[in-house]
Amino acid sequence: MGIYAGLAGVLAVLVLAGIALLGGRLGPYIVVAYAAFGAGLIHWWVSRRTEGLTFTDDDRVLQTVAGGLLVMAVGFSIVSAVVDAVA
Repeated sequence: MGIYAGLAGVLAVLVLAGIALLGGRLGPYIVVAYAAFGAGLIHWWVSRRTEGLTFTDDDRVLQTVAGGLLVMAVGFSIVSAVVDAVA
């Protein structure tokens, strides 16, 4: 679960960096694309690796934190694209 949280954190940092650094009209949409793809890929990979395992309470907390980071990363990228489209 530590790897899951770490990968989710890396994706969140990449999304924030992409929002800040990618300019132009397509920048926010590129960030949405790689955020959604990355979150889906990380979730799929972890789901396959942890299939059939029994989790401790600490593992469940890490899983919740990592899932929340993935949702927030995708959410921030979508909000960035919507703000760019409106502005």
